[in-house]
Amino acid sequence: MFGSIFSEGSGFNIFVGRIVDVIWLNILTVICCLPIVTIGTSLTAMYSVLFKMIEDKEGYISKDFFRAFKENFKKTSIVWLIILTLLFITRYEMRVVDKIEELKSFAIIFHVVMVLILLGFTYVFPLMARYENTIKNTIKNAYIYVGLCLPQTLLIIAVTYIPAYLVYRVMNFYFVIVSFGVASIGYMNSKIFLHIFKKYEKNLDEDKENV
Repeated sequence: MFGSIFSEGSGFNIFVGRIVDVIWLNILTVICCLPIVTIGTSLTAMYSVLFKMIEDKEGYISKDFFRAFKENFKKTSIVWLIILTLLFITRYEMRVVDKIEELKSFAIIFHVVMVLILLGFTYVFPLMARYENTIKNTIKNAYIYVGLCLPQTLLIIAVTYIPAYLVYRVMNFYFVIVSFGVASIGYMNSKIFLHIFKKYEKNLDEDKENV
């Protein structure tokens, strides 16, 4: 009985192997996020590996991660710096408005802008991991997906931010994040992203066949 459980190719061994892979991928992702300016590139590389993992196409975690990191470095760095700049400006304006009584009514505008930035952020790096495209089209497509797949987007946001909030409030935040937090959340989100992407990939293939 125990021999079959621990045998090569058993469900238990596959499950444990997947956990180990996610933990190692998380360590690579967190380390490569540390310079701050490489967060976008690191997340893109992480999603690139996770998509292959879920589709059973993965090879070597480290090799695939750093290949994706290198290939996407330029574009993802530009996009991440754009997002970071917009977040900084919006947050700064929100603080200024909060301090001036006459302008407090405008605070809602900056909150809406912040939400829109974060919604686009949700899709940008998974899209860059999945497809070759221009920066402009990637950002445009990110917001198209937000509009077309709002229920799934809300689920992704819940999967991302609720566990992060609970971990921050209840547990040792840094230990969990460094151990498996980012990649484990990314793994769950990747299943949703792939479901969305494959649906529209199938539609595009059908349209090509009908031309």
